[in-house]
Formats: sequence, structure tokens, C-alpha cells
Amino acid sequence: MKLTCEDKLEIYRLWKEEGWGEKRIAKRFNITHLNAYYIFHLIDRNGLENSKTQ
Repeated sequence: MKLTCEDKLEIYRLWKEEGWGEKRIAKRFNITHLNAYYIFHLIDRNGLENSKTQ
């Protein structure tokens, strides 16, 4: 399953604002917990604005 930009932003929001863990998010979006972890830190490093263009 390919994640949309909106999915990635929702993943980041659930992690940052709601306090969800990567395993819980991974189960909800049907991805591995390592992919969720990668998304968290990619957006943390590059910011939300840069992630919206990808």
C-alpha cells in the first residue's frame, strides 16, 4: 500500500499530538513499525512543509 501525503501527515500527527506508538500506527496504516519510525523522523528533520510537496 502506498501512503498518500495526507496519510503521512496523519501518521505524524498521531505520533506527535496523540502520543501513539509506532507499532499502533503501523497496525492502523498496514505498514511496518520501522516505516512509521522513518516517517516520524523524516518529518521531524525536514519539517511539515517539505513533506507536503513529496
